[in-house]
Amino acid sequence: MPLFKVSMPANASLFFAQMMAIAAFDLIETGPYLDVLLNLPPSDPLNSNFAAVGFESRYVLHNMGTLLLALILYVISIFLAFIMQKMGCENVVYRGQLWYQELFYGTLISIVTESYSIFSVSCLINVQHLEWSSAGLIVMSTTALILLLVILTYPLVYGIFMVRSFQTLQNHKVE
Repeated sequence: MPLFKVSMPANASLFFAQMMAIAAFDLIETGPYLDVLLNLPPSDPLNSNFAAVGFESRYVLHNMGTLLLALILYVISIFLAFIMQKMGCENVVYRGQLWYQELFYGTLISIVTESYSIFSVSCLINVQHLEWSSAGLIVMSTTALILLLVILTYPLVYGIFMVRSFQTLQNHKVE
């Protein structure tokens, strides 16, 4: 609502800002750490409406916030699952079969589906301001372009998966 040109009272603005922080899973401020790590120049939000809903920067990784940490933990979990498999810990993977399946199917689909709007807005803000003058800006611009590709292909891939799996999904009994 705050992204539209609607005049709202201050209490409604605070309510939407808090709701967006919860919806964006923005629990930890990652911006200062990314600035130091990537040596990024400071950036301002596009306007006060974007700042009000939690998009306080033009950099894609800044706007993703704690969701970025969740994605990093997800990649680490996948890496550890592969290491466990290669080390011959089949019994651990076998006993954790549900966890292993959930890691590759349920979790990935949930993360992308539930945070699609945050990915989209963060990405499109950064795509408007692509810069290639420093290593940190190259990382941000490259990440924005990769995320744009994911955003554009995800509905198509998910739709194809659903059409191909329709009979299986329809016959699956929930217990």
